[in-house]
Amino acid sequence: MGNALIKNEDVQDVLSISEIKICLDTLTEAKWIKLGKTANNLCVGLPFEGADLLHIVVCKALEGKRKCRKYLPIEVFIYGAMESLVDAFIKKRKSDPLQLTRHISEENDVTELIDLFSNNIDTPEEELIASQALQRIEQLFEGDENSLKILSYQMDNLTPADIQELMQLTSVQYASALRAIRRKYEKLEI
Repeated sequence: MGNALIKNEDVQDVLSISEIKICLDTLTEAKWIKLGKTANNLCVGLPFEGADLLHIVVCKALEGKRKCRKYLPIEVFIYGAMESLVDAFIKKRKSDPLQLTRHISEENDVTELIDLFSNNIDTPEEELIASQALQRIEQLFEGDENSLKILSYQMDNLTPADIQELMQLTSVQYASALRAIRRKYEKLEI
């Protein structure tokens, strides 16, 4: 999308940093909320949150590390950049899962995410809170084997097409199952 390498002769086709700032300022609250929810959806099963992903993308755009074509709506550019970061992270994790745990990556896009991999459970209170949250999740999905399978497959980084094939679901059935899972998560209020 807007993240592709841009040749020198195409520099006039991209937004400057000041133009990106103006575009970001024109985004309505509803569009920011939509981008936030999209970021959260992209981060399902990943060790970082959507707000962090959105923040990294906006920072990269304002630093000039991500280029946005002039004809591309800013929200489409942000979505494409978030999707690109998540894809880079997943590809890197699939190739060497242990390398991402503590070592610095050579790829700029993944480097900022390294700090998010550390275990955030440091105290007995945090362990108790995490344990209680896990119990609530287990209770929420009790008896819903399809949702549990989908969540398990997502955590194993299977693509939606692979999950649909394994579970013999149509794309409509799969989308419906994801909506049901999302609604259950929203009830948790963790």
